[in-house]
Amino acid sequence: MLVSLVGFFVALLSASSLAPMLTPLFVKMEYSNLMALKVLPLITAFLVVSLIFSIIGFLVHWKVFARIRFSMDEVTRLRWTRMNQHCGAVMGLFMAAGYTILIGMMTYVAGYASTQVASSSDEGWIARLNAVAGGLEGSGMARIARSIATASETFYQASDLLALAHDNPLLEVRFRNYPPFLKLGEDKLVQDLAADDAFNTLWTSQASLGEFLQNPACQQVMADQGFIDRMLSHDLEDLGAYLRSGESPKFKDESILGRWEFDANATINHFMRNTVGVTGKQIRQLKEVAYGTDGGLTMVAYPDGAASVSADAKRIFKNRIKQEIKQRYGTDAASAELYVSQLDSILDGDGGNQGGNDGYGDPYGGMNQAEYDMQQRYGLNPGATAQQQGPSASQVADMIKESQKQFEDFFSGLNIQWKRVGRGRYEASGSQVTIKKDYRLMLESDGLFKAAFGALGDGNTLIFKRVW
Repeated sequence: MLVSLVGFFVALLSASSLAPMLTPLFVKMEYSNLMALKVLPLITAFLVVSLIFSIIGFLVHWKVFARIRFSMDEVTRLRWTRMNQHCGAVMGLFMAAGYTILIGMMTYVAGYASTQVASSSDEGWIARLNAVAGGLEGSGMARIARSIATASETFYQASDLLALAHDNPLLEVRFRNYPPFLKLGEDKLVQDLAADDAFNTLWTSQASLGEFLQNPACQQVMADQGFIDRMLSHDLEDLGAYLRSGESPKFKDESILGRWEFDANATINHFMRNTVGVTGKQIRQLKEVAYGTDGGLTMVAYPDGAASVSADAKRIFKNRIKQEIKQRYGTDAASAELYVSQLDSILDGDGGNQGGNDGYGDPYGGMNQAEYDMQQRYGLNPGATAQQQGPSASQVADMIKESQKQFEDFFSGLNIQWKRVGRGRYEASGSQVTIKKDYRLMLESDGLFKAAFGALGDGNTLIFKRVW
């Protein structure tokens, strides 16, 4: 029994060192779950060392017992038997206490996260684990288990964050907008997770832990060591503070960080208030461009000093072409819209010449059929004005392809770098940026966006609003 007790402590101290040697064995057995690969080698190493010492203890006991029984006198044999019985009871108590504390520690660590997300639908081993972990808390053994547990503080912090996220599904927005996580959307694993309808249903319905563990998307996450390491490498304490309050203590001084969406109304109002001698024509032009861009332009500033600009390219590009047609050829809004409506066919290479007409194959000259019939009834030449003014189909096709190249070159070569120059003031690729207290970002474009947005990006101040 003494040898087994010594083996218990040796196994306890050596299990963490021997576990990495056994991990490849479980990998060959096709275990992919990182939790299993973390726990099973430890348990196996402990049991193997304990078994070796138990075998040694049995052999030693058999040798000693045989010598005492066959080589010693009766008095010595009786003394040894009495001593062996008394010492065995004491050693057994020590062994029982050791195993009780060890099992309690393992149960506490395993149940730390599961009990926080426990639900009435839990079943199987998870329900039993939660019941035992609850018993530890009730008996007071949880404090002993926590004091000797080998789990890192990162484990407890990550468990607390997962429980917080499980109880508050809407915190997904804050996860996405946490500064170090702004680029997570580019990770294929995260994209697959977001596109998984089954996972999203589990998330919004606050499903049980067992249901999450059975979900293939969750299993894929738990099998990706690189992704887990990247997530745990961040400051989890700061992340927890951000999830609870919406403000990161670590990044609170960098107010530019986050997602920003172009605000057309704020941009127009700022232009009208701060431009001397503004004319109605300038305001109309700016409104047309701004409203054509509204909701289609987004800027994201990252902690590494970089910023990306994304846009609803087709929508903004069509608006840009419409404005150029109106300004260059003096067409009205309806005619310009008619030209732009054929943008897809022109880009596909047929020149927009459908049905043999130079006006994009439109038999009504930019009007609906009722307007066309009414003008024809009163002896007018329906649509003549609309068909005579403006460019030809080939001219529009050339214009679109030329502008398309400028537009694509702009976004393919756009690499904004920002740096802080004062409290709430930044410089972004030569343009001045100011962050207001009402969560508005003012970008003095200085031509930064001119290539893509024409008059809107020509030295105007663009206003962005924070996306939470």
